[in-house]
Amino acid sequence: MAEQVIQAGPEIGIRIDAMREDISRFSRTGEDLIVDLRNGDRILVRDFYTPAENNSLHSLILGDSTEAGVVGTLDDADSTFGQEEQIALAGLGAAGLGLALSGGDDGGDDDDGAPLPTDPTDGT
Repeated sequence: MAEQVIQAGPEIGIRIDAMREDISRFSRTGEDLIVDLRNGDRILVRDFYTPAENNSLHSLILGDSTEAGVVGTLDDADSTFGQEEQIALAGLGAAGLGLALSGGDDGGDDDDGAPLPTDPTDGT
């Protein structure tokens, strides 16, 4: 298992070298975003939840230049969402975001039927 560490800074979009289908889940620890990949690797984005210099929130950009739907927040709560929580969040609104980002695919899962990872801070 390899871990890549990225430091969030003044740039709003934080780019990672992973595709949506590579990601098993997102989690949050303090101000850091953790992206767990299906192959066992992990990407740690330090200070992802700390606003940028102009007070803008960070967003996660995938390897194909699409947004992952994970956006920094001003909340301080630590959270980790597994598959069951992701499914519940998808039903509460993350599915609409995924639909908008996917250009209309409302399947709610990737090609192998697994739920897509959702934003660990989206509780609406």
